[in-house]
Parts: sequence; C-alpha cells; structure tokens
Amino acid sequence: MANILTAIQVIIKHYSNSLSNDTDSSNRVNAMGEGLEQFIKDSFANSFYESKSEKIKLYSSIFSYLGSQNHIPDMMLRSGDAVEVKKNESRSGSLALNSSYPKAYLDKNYPKLKQECRDCEIWDKKDLLYVIGTVTKKTKILNQLWMLYGDCFAADHSLYEELLTDVSKSISDTLDDLVSETGEISRLNEVDPLKITNLRVRGMWEIRNPSTIFNYLEDIDLSYPHFQMYCLMQKEKYNSMPEDDRYSLENLKSSDNFFIKDVRIQNPNNPAKLMDSVLIVFREKQ
Repeated sequence: MANILTAIQVIIKHYSNSLSNDTDSSNRVNAMGEGLEQFIKDSFANSFYESKSEKIKLYSSIFSYLGSQNHIPDMMLRSGDAVEVKKNESRSGSLALNSSYPKAYLDKNYPKLKQECRDCEIWDKKDLLYVIGTVTKKTKILNQLWMLYGDCFAADHSLYEELLTDVSKSISDTLDDLVSETGEISRLNEVDPLKITNLRVRGMWEIRNPSTIFNYLEDIDLSYPHFQMYCLMQKEKYNSMPEDDRYSLENLKSSDNFFIKDVRIQNPNNPAKLMDSVLIVFREKQ
C-alpha cells in the first residue's frame, strides 16, 4: 500500500539515478504549480516513467480522491492519509494557506470539503500530510521538499475556530447596523453614503515555513546548494507504518546525504512539552 515511506523511497531513487538531469521534461524533477502536484502523485504511485494511460490506472488504485482547485485536500490515499501540496519560491518564506487554517488532521465534517471528498470512501478522520515544495523562480527547479504531518505544527482546530468567532463577533458588536448574514467572517452592506458598496471580510491564513518553525533542529540546513528533502512525523505515526516499509527505508545505504533520526519537537498546543518524533533527511549528492 502506498504511503509516505514508499513515496520517500521513490523520490530517493529518482534523484539517486540522476533523473533530475534527464532531457525528457516529463521525467525531470522540475515543478511549478500543477507540476509539483504531479510530482507528488507520481511519487506515491511510483509512476514517473509510465504512460499517461497507465498513470491514470495507477492513480485510481492509489488515490480515492484527487482534489479540485481551492479546496483542501489535493489528494487522498486510499485508506490512508490526506495530502495537501503547497509551493513557494524561498526555502524560508511563509506559506499562504488561503481560507483554510492549518490542521492537525482532516475531519470529514470540515465544512469546506467538497462532497465528492466526503463520499470518495468510508472515512471520518484522516492524518493530514503537508507537502511544501520550494521551486526556484528562474529555473523552475524543485530544490527543497518538506513532507510533514499537521499534528507536528498545527494547534487544535478549536483555537482557530474560536479566533474566527471572536473576530466576527467583534465586527458585529462594533458595526451591528451594517452586518448581514454570511458564510464568511463578516459582511458589511451599504457602507458608503450612496449605499452601493459592500465589504466582505474573509480569512486568508498564512504560516511560517517548516524550515523556520523547526530551525532548532540541528539537521536543517538552508545553505545546501542542491535538492534536499525533509520528512517529519511523530514517532507514533512512524511506528504505525507497515514494518516492511520501515525496514526497507531504514536499510537504504546510510550516508551523509540520507539518514533517519529520532528528534523531539515542541507540542503545538503546549510548547513546554516535547513530542517524540522522527526526522528523515535526504540530500542530492553534490
């Protein structure tokens, strides 16, 4: 069954075979926009060299849902994790989450899910894997990839929901005569003398880059000149992965450019507490 550990092995093999320099653009590890999502799908499906028709078959067997634009998630592994893909142009730049606040996990009852996502398989709650690719603006080459689970950095959803409620209430208490019903944070109607202008108040969320969030981990190196990949998950999640997949990953040739390490990270709900976690690092050889 496809999972984060099998995808990591596919990516490592991809780079170890120097496919990033392949002259066939369909096989190059270059990504921008939809290209990054395509790269991630091919990593889970191990389909980099397959024809389009074969990719479609593999995707159908691996994924239960392939998302639509502007709706979380971008994909869901059949009987596995939900995956949200983000790209930026800086290894340390903040990430725009748009109208979706950061999530420790994906709940079926989250109101912004598409109905097709709710109905794609029988599920109630899925671990949410965030995949953040840094794509160089000029070359459009993927030079850094973060794969980490939401429960490593996102607080409980109630914190974000309560904040939204507080902001909406504050606006209503101050400008009650202008406020009308809305599915957004707030809506103020007829705000000008001619009563022709409305103000829609919408949430646009932003979060720091994982390279910044976890800069206290000694193995984070933003100066490395070539492609690098970081994967972070709680130890409990790692141990829940199929034993064969853990064994095959752990028995890849260990070297300076690939290693698996136990680390402790701050609890998103209480930074005074530390969580046992696993950090996986791969760097393309110079």
